[in-house]
Formats: sequence, C-alpha cells, structure tokens
Amino acid sequence: MYPEEVAASVVEGIRSNGPSILTHAEIRDEVRENYKAFDAAVPGNPWIPRARQALEDNRRKVVSRLRALPVKD
Repeated sequence: MYPEEVAASVVEGIRSNGPSILTHAEIRDEVRENYKAFDAAVPGNPWIPRARQALEDNRRKVVSRLRALPVKD
C-alpha cells in the first residue's frame, strides 16, 4: 500500500471508532486464528461475584459510552 492509502485507512478507522485499524487484507487469516485463540482463552464460567457485579455493570456502561463518543477531526 502507498502511504496515502494507509493514512486514509487509519483516518477511516478512527472516524468509525472501530476496535482496531487493520490496513492490509492479507492478514485476515492470521487475525481470525488469533481471535479464535483469544476467545478460547476467556474463562468459560460467566459467573460474577455479587460484590463485583456493580463494578462490572459500571465498566460496561463506561465502555459503551466511550465507544459512542463522536469523533472530531
């Protein structure tokens, strides 16, 4: 890719507030494999201790609000 193409992809990734900015399609297979490994590493038990539930609820709200913030040029 030319630097201008990478720059355009980065700007678009920032504007869309995506979780990652990936500029080269040829890494798709590696990304999928890494995601599978990452997903498999997450503990299978979704139980959250009562003492931590409010913290987790608040964390999810904050992350949701951060993702919803408008992007400014």
